[in-house]
Amino acid sequence: MLVSQAITWTATLILTAALGRHLGPAGFGKLYLAMSFGLLFGVLVEFGIDRQLVRAVARDHAAAGSYLSAAVLIKTILAVALYPIMLATVVALGYDQTVERLVGTYGLTLLTIGLSTSLGAVYQGAQSMLHAAVATVIEKVFLSCAALALFAAGFGVFEIAVAMVLSSTLAVMWKALFISRVVRVSWRPDAGAIRALLRSTPPFLLYGILASVYYRADTVLLSLLTDATVVGWYGAAYRLLDTMVFLPTIVSVAVMFPILAKLSLGSREPLREAMGKGIQAIAVVGVPICVGLFLVADPVVRLIYGDQGFGPAAEALRWLMPGLFALYLNSILTVSLISVNRERRLMVIAGLSCVLNIGLNLVLIPRYQQVAAAAVTSTTELFILGCLLLTLRDVLVPRAFVSVLKASTAAAVMAIVLTPLRSLPVPTIVMIGVAVYVISGYVLRLVDSADVRSLRAAIIGRAAATVGNES
Repeated sequence: MLVSQAITWTATLILTAALGRHLGPAGFGKLYLAMSFGLLFGVLVEFGIDRQLVRAVARDHAAAGSYLSAAVLIKTILAVALYPIMLATVVALGYDQTVERLVGTYGLTLLTIGLSTSLGAVYQGAQSMLHAAVATVIEKVFLSCAALALFAAGFGVFEIAVAMVLSSTLAVMWKALFISRVVRVSWRPDAGAIRALLRSTPPFLLYGILASVYYRADTVLLSLLTDATVVGWYGAAYRLLDTMVFLPTIVSVAVMFPILAKLSLGSREPLREAMGKGIQAIAVVGVPICVGLFLVADPVVRLIYGDQGFGPAAEALRWLMPGLFALYLNSILTVSLISVNRERRLMVIAGLSCVLNIGLNLVLIPRYQQVAAAAVTSTTELFILGCLLLTLRDVLVPRAFVSVLKASTAAAVMAIVLTPLRSLPVPTIVMIGVAVYVISGYVLRLVDSADVRSLRAAIIGRAAATVGNES
């Protein structure tokens, strides 16, 4: 996962830079708006299924085949039904033909991404992430290379949308090709599995809908209350935030969720210990990322997007950083809540978050534009963090948050050192920041010696197993 993420993170960063430099704020904004519509309707296609798949497969691998075939059938029907509804919605909102065509093209990913996430959920539940990770690498590298080639040949935003559809299709094909090596799969839909998924769907579906609203409503409101250039500024900042979501993708979704789902069947103490380790891991890496991006938002935006009019995105990026840190912690707490079968409480939290998010955006966007959307995003994530902490207070280990305090202290030292150095090149700032944070973390014993020994043993054990398989 770490190796694949390093590759996909680099590819995504190259793609983001290419999109910004070739499309400009307005073109970037229209593409980002089309992607936001795809994500909003994609939640309806997901139908609350994927998290059920992870939990079910983690608890009983034998159930994977019937659940996966049921998920494929349900999502295919939903994608076909929702695609014309999405197009009609865009027309009804009065967007221009460019946006309509982009939504129509990118909207084809409703099916490909929907199927890909279900296959990925089965890999996660089985705790076998090799082929899922390779699929992600193929998708991101293909898309980045295709975008660079298309721009070099003089093509534009519509061809990029087509490349996005093709890249997601490649990911589905790779995951489907190797899924039988992980679990026994029967592509014949099982009526019992379909009923089981649909019966458990409502809380997951409602939470997904509400969560997608407060995650993407800001983009739609920006497009209706401002213009495509402002959407492009916000999209540029949010795309950089998206590249940093690799941390919860690995720690929370791929690793912690299946482990917590399995541990939830036994005594509470191992579950509490695992939750604490997850919080520690995400804090150690996440805090310096958020503090560092807050400090160097301006040079980072210039480095990625060049001199193409994206300067206002830097302030939005700074305002997004508190929300990114809250999102890191929320990712662990959310999968913990689902693991202990309290997902219905997520609906209440998401509902309150929607009211807060949309209300603040309607009031603040007309005056503060992309900065308002970013600040409201962070406010919403911090509100969710408070709700989750309150909901899980009986299973959380208080000492787990000592690592958050230590990481924040080490990051504060890093910030003090970096503040007068912000005029230096970004790579130099990053290297200095990493060195200062590592030294400060060592002094504070941010990672204890037992965890270091466990990590070393895991790496050596994996390397030895790989050599043994090759021989």
